[in-house]
Amino acid sequence: MIYKKLLVFLLILAIVPHLALAYHPDPTELTITNPETVKTMRAKITQTGGVEVTGTISNLNLNISIPVENEFQTIESISINYDYEIIYDAYGNQYIELNFPKVSEDIDYELEIILSTKRRIGGTPKTDTDFLEPTEHAESDDESIIEFSSQFKGDDFEKIASLTKWIHENINYNRNFYEVDDTAVQTLNSREGVCDEITNLLLASSRALGYKSAAVLGWTVGEFKTEPHSWAEIYTDNELIYNDPTWAEVGFLDAAHIKYAVRPDTAFPLVGVRGTSASGDLSLKTTNTVIEVLEFEQEPLLETSSEMLDTKLWEEQYAVVKSDIEYDGCLLTKFRSQSCAVDGEEFLIAEQPENVVYFCDETSVFSIFKVPSGLDSSIVYTCPLTIYSYVTGREDIDVELRSSERGGTVNLQIDKDILGPSEQFTASSLGSHIFTDYGGYGFGELISESPETNFRLYGYNAGTLVQQEIAVSSEKEFDITVSLPESAKLGEETKITVIVRNLKNESANVVVELNGQSDRGLITPDNIAEFTYTIVPKTDKVQIVVKSDTFTIGITKTLSIQSDSIIDSILDFFRSIFGD
Repeated sequence: MIYKKLLVFLLILAIVPHLALAYHPDPTELTITNPETVKTMRAKITQTGGVEVTGTISNLNLNISIPVENEFQTIESISINYDYEIIYDAYGNQYIELNFPKVSEDIDYELEIILSTKRRIGGTPKTDTDFLEPTEHAESDDESIIEFSSQFKGDDFEKIASLTKWIHENINYNRNFYEVDDTAVQTLNSREGVCDEITNLLLASSRALGYKSAAVLGWTVGEFKTEPHSWAEIYTDNELIYNDPTWAEVGFLDAAHIKYAVRPDTAFPLVGVRGTSASGDLSLKTTNTVIEVLEFEQEPLLETSSEMLDTKLWEEQYAVVKSDIEYDGCLLTKFRSQSCAVDGEEFLIAEQPENVVYFCDETSVFSIFKVPSGLDSSIVYTCPLTIYSYVTGREDIDVELRSSERGGTVNLQIDKDILGPSEQFTASSLGSHIFTDYGGYGFGELISESPETNFRLYGYNAGTLVQQEIAVSSEKEFDITVSLPESAKLGEETKITVIVRNLKNESANVVVELNGQSDRGLITPDNIAEFTYTIVPKTDKVQIVVKSDTFTIGITKTLSIQSDSIIDSILDFFRSIFGD
């Protein structure tokens, strides 16, 4: 409570923080097993609370926050055991106001609201300048927040989605922070928090990127409980982007979210009381909220179709599932993958059990599984793989897997080794599936455009999986193309050519280093220099470094090493004895 003494009067304001409310398991038999797919919901909200009064209080005002009303949320009825008025604050949030001219006994209220909600997609952006300013909990003007936010690039959706993906994957949800109330800067440093900390970090970061953004305070209904929750709305020049960084929802919001208020950050008075008195006192009683789901409709937001890239198994190699997704718009969501279990442990081990993806219109998601050792080639393994999309539901892939002695060969090549944002590139590997971590796919050859940040490129053939980290730079000074031989032998000379194109408007001195050999040259604007090296490879890896006075890039290329045939080995043996 906050007390302020003015002359002989006592003014009292009591605030219950957003996360201080008690929550209870949903008492209804209706069970929402996957809240992210809830299209519509109808619920009864029962809230009890009150004011403990000592002495006599004059002009007591009790304000109780209630859900906002808009095209996605409608209050059907309100019932409370006192006369009331509906009032609004500066942000358009609704409150029930109870007024008591003079009171000398406790006030106990019971509020019942019947509410209908719909899945949110689209909306009108708010223009309040408060949603662009730094706050105590969302310090968008802090240097660490500004530096952190600057790494997220692209159009409006890509900036916001990549920022949200980072926050969801890197901030650990820890219920020990339920009453901590950390700021955005503290959360960026600790990498822990609950929904309030996670939301404030998103607010501060999106404002540092120049976007108006508001904290949304409310409740969510899940499979096992209802609880207070916070998320965000981010406003571009043209649209409202719904964003729940805790649940990994961007571009939409399911109907299991109940919106109470929008604020500059998550500090929010759900219940407030004030009054005047010369000698009395007052305090808020515990506020309890129970949400009972009366009815709901679940409908997948999008459709997915999944298949194995290969149904054979190779010991200690990999299996890959490709899931194709289509959606009319842009969104961020989450996928989970797992395999059948043997003796309580998963038979195939998912390399990344959860995968946050964002896209516009269509993409593919690749779930990679590690194959164990000790497989019996005489046994056909029947093992369902489960791909679970949070906005679609569960998809089971019934597959029969056979062990095979030999895997495939992947010689993954890319025509450019450093890319600018949205730059077209071509990757190739004969007879291989080629895919990226942002959804690009091709067989034998992939022609795609790079994202705004570094990405992974994969080649997959008959259990063999090869990956490369591809650098993307917005300050790219030159293009690099490396020409490798179709094949090479360890210990024998082979030639490699490095071609460097100057993208700057001025001449540049470059140094090219390859496996310890070094060369240099002056390249005029929009011109190329070619460097040829003869090496004797000891491994299949070639290390290349290209640097100028202001830019350096390191590249690792993989040679296709040709194994000696049995005949070659026999001939080499006799040559070693008798000579050529």
